[in-house]
Amino acid sequence: RPVIVSDGAGAADVVSNGVNGFVVPKKDISAMANKINWFYNNRDKITEMGNNAYQTAINYQWSNIRDKYVKLWCNELNVSTSI
Repeated sequence: RPVIVSDGAGAADVVSNGVNGFVVPKKDISAMANKINWFYNNRDKITEMGNNAYQTAINYQWSNIRDKYVKLWCNELNVSTSI
């Protein structure tokens, strides 16, 4: 599902407005309500944005994050890795 997050949340770093969700200013209830209404009025976009959100989430699976850190540290330490 696409998400609505505040700009005070860490998740805001991975949300692209109108692509996989929306970022609204923190504590701005009006902005949050506007985005909820946007989804209500643009229901045809929910599936597409949800698919985009899913693709974004796949990049943040623990296995992918682990592999990125292993590569980063092996590179930093000049150690070979088979990942």
